Amino acid sequence: MRGHRIFFWLQLLALSDCLRGRAASAQPLCDFEQPVFIERGHRVKDHSLIHAEGRFHLFYTRGALGGGSDPSLGHASSEDLRRWVQHAAPLAVDPGERSLWAPQVLPAAMLPAAWRPAGARWAILFTAVNGAGSQSIALAWSADLEQWSREPAPIYRPGAWASWSETDWADCRDPFLFAAGDSLFLLTCARTASGLGALALAAAPAAAIGPPAFADRGPLIVAPDAGALESPQLCFPEAAGSGACRLLFTRAGVFGTSALAAPDWRGPWDLAAAIKIDEGAAPELTPLPAALAVDPAWAPPSATRCLFSRHENYLEWGVHNFAIQFDLLDLAPALWPPALHDRQGLIGWTLTDLPGGPNPFALAPTFEDNPMARGAALPSGYVGHSWLSSFEAYRSVTGGVASQVGDSLGTAAVGRARSPQFLVTGARLDFLIGGAGHADSCALSLRRASDGALLFRATPPGGTGTGVPGGEGLPLVPRAWDTRSLRGLAANLEIEDRAQGPGGFIALDELVWSDADPAAAEPPLLTPPALGFALSEAPANPWLPAAGPLRLALRIDRPGPYGAALYDLRGRCLARFGAADYPAGTAALALAAVDLPAGVYLLRIFGPHGALSRKLVLLR
Repeated sequence: MRGHRIFFWLQLLALSDCLRGRAASAQPLCDFEQPVFIERGHRVKDHSLIHAEGRFHLFYTRGALGGGSDPSLGHASSEDLRRWVQHAAPLAVDPGERSLWAPQVLPAAMLPAAWRPAGARWAILFTAVNGAGSQSIALAWSADLEQWSREPAPIYRPGAWASWSETDWADCRDPFLFAAGDSLFLLTCARTASGLGALALAAAPAAAIGPPAFADRGPLIVAPDAGALESPQLCFPEAAGSGACRLLFTRAGVFGTSALAAPDWRGPWDLAAAIKIDEGAAPELTPLPAALAVDPAWAPPSATRCLFSRHENYLEWGVHNFAIQFDLLDLAPALWPPALHDRQGLIGWTLTDLPGGPNPFALAPTFEDNPMARGAALPSGYVGHSWLSSFEAYRSVTGGVASQVGDSLGTAAVGRARSPQFLVTGARLDFLIGGAGHADSCALSLRRASDGALLFRATPPGGTGTGVPGGEGLPLVPRAWDTRSLRGLAANLEIEDRAQGPGGFIALDELVWSDADPAAAEPPLLTPPALGFALSEAPANPWLPAAGPLRLALRIDRPGPYGAALYDLRGRCLARFGAADYPAGTAALALAAVDLPAGVYLLRIFGPHGALSRKLVLLR
């Protein structure tokens, strides 16, 4: 198995090298990446997510897979929670420590002014673990989220009520800081002297002076057993007494994410009333920034809907890997339990069910190399962490449709999926395709949005593939379409799987606009009008104004400003009509009765790509 995994990684690195040159200039149209973070070869767990200067910044517990410690925190950033840039480790263990856990990143202005170093814009609270496993809460500062300066002493350890020792394993981890009134409060995982799981409470004045430190206030919640209460997250009510204060946490023995409700953050909190809402652990709540709301894959922001992230481990090629997954959680006061809005999948696509089987695209895209989990001899050849295969049924590691690695729908699944409308922007569209043939019933198509006309069609390559069901026609192979003549055109992608025989599926990934030579790509099946529009029916000619307005029926292929005008034969403009910005589709322009004599005129329809002229006979 170890040799198999090493071979896989070599194949993956080789594929990455081949694609690096293309990726440098390529612009993704659809790469099927999901809102998930994974750092290859590393354990990624308890985390903090913030949005600053147009980017998300993720800080997380980080350790080598299979290792026994987490010697540094990790840092990655993203514009969309799908494509990530890795940053240098923000903090590493001090001498005598073995791990750093569970960061919480905050604006430095949330902490007392007397604590803040000059120029500090950000603060990070985290768990420092010494060689014996004893835990305490530490603090560091930064001006830019990259360079951090750590306070020399811990800012919190629990009091005498807790089981805590510097020379043995001792629970004091997972800090969550919040403000209430004129005080700052800190929640951490702790354990009572009698061995019961607990959430500890500590406090500091918002105007505190002196070295940073939180005073112990005892336990906020005590469990009836030894199960640790970890990773607390508080969400406050909109109105006092609304009963809407929510507490999310992970409980040992229950695992996943549980939720509690209380009228106030002080409680009363009844652990017996907790409801498990997700299989992922160490929950994090982050306000949904307005910048993300323009992404059609995310619902509009509201006062009660926020980003919900958590980590989960999964078995990948014989190794337990870790992922942090991002979705939406609705914490409306009247809603219980909180409602999870799964943001994985083909969000915004239109799915069409077909007779004879389940729609495979309802469980698309596929997370990681599912055929390899069933014993495939070679990698499937996708890029990133997600791709599409209408054979597979493994979409995500947690959330509303979590399934098990290796799960599949088989070839009985049939259906169609149509993408949201987009504009053709590149001279060439590159993509990867796989599957075992079935050219009559499995295909990727590019269709004109205005009328559905077929512009391109690609079918799976066929072949025995990687040696397992669902591996036929794999690894994915590159294809390309010459889209020079389609630039500015509104279009949709359509994926279909109507095949139910052996190998009856289609696999896709990495549809990107490329700067490579378009002459080497497949030409379109249909060349749309260069003007960006066409008359869908001939206008009345001759035109008798007494019978009604002159109507122009257009098919708009390239969205933009269009209009029409009537001229005499000397070139003088006599009337303009219908000028507006039009989306792709059909449009009707109308010219009402005009006070003009009978005769021959010039009708001109104009748009951003040129004009169409016709002689028009006007009768009286």
